[in-house]
Amino acid sequence: MNIKDSDGEEKKAAFFDDFMEKCKKYPLGSMPKRDLDCLIFFLLKKHGLIPGTTNRDKAYSLGISETRFKSYLVDADAKFGERDPEESIRRIFGKLNGGESGASVEGDTLTFFEDDPIVKADFSQAIKEAGFYTDTSFNSEIIRVKAASFLSFARAKGYLADDKILAILNKGKDDADKIQNFKDANKSMKDIMQDVFGILKGQEKFGIQTIAELFTYVSGVVQAKHDGGRA
Repeated sequence: MNIKDSDGEEKKAAFFDDFMEKCKKYPLGSMPKRDLDCLIFFLLKKHGLIPGTTNRDKAYSLGISETRFKSYLVDADAKFGERDPEESIRRIFGKLNGGESGASVEGDTLTFFEDDPIVKADFSQAIKEAGFYTDTSFNSEIIRVKAASFLSFARAKGYLADDKILAILNKGKDDADKIQNFKDANKSMKDIMQDVFGILKGQEKFGIQTIAELFTYVSGVVQAKHDGGRA
């Protein structure tokens, strides 16, 4: 097994302190082996001691298969997870904003990459709770969601304001009038966002760059909400 040595002593000390604190809850020898393995994995991940940028790299550094690595991700989170599911939403928007997700727009569908099964599950559940759905049937690490649904989700979460939608359109009176007409017609938010996406697609320069501008704005709002909540 290979673990990170860079800025290692401080991280290793934090790992050890956390490990000892967790072990205090169990009589000696009473923790099942799988739980012990999950605890060690959880703390290695928490303290950034697993080398590699992809799941495959990280799995190999630990001397295990990628499939087993993913099973540890899920089990360790279930047993010892301390995360906020909203953190997964922030991560998704942050990655989309930073161009780390390999995002693309295919027809009316937004497609992007997410290799962490916990983050993917949190995001899919949040989308579902908002009344929309994702498709991961093509590849377990690829998320596909209708662009209009994604925009509706971001707006419902308070991450996308109407004025920003108008600003990213053609910034012309015609598009502003169209949006107002959508609202006056008492359309559902999903239908409004479908119409918005239709306008975006009609722009000559439409593409992932246009969506990226939305990501940049939305991720900033998400982070600001997060920072404000911690204050």
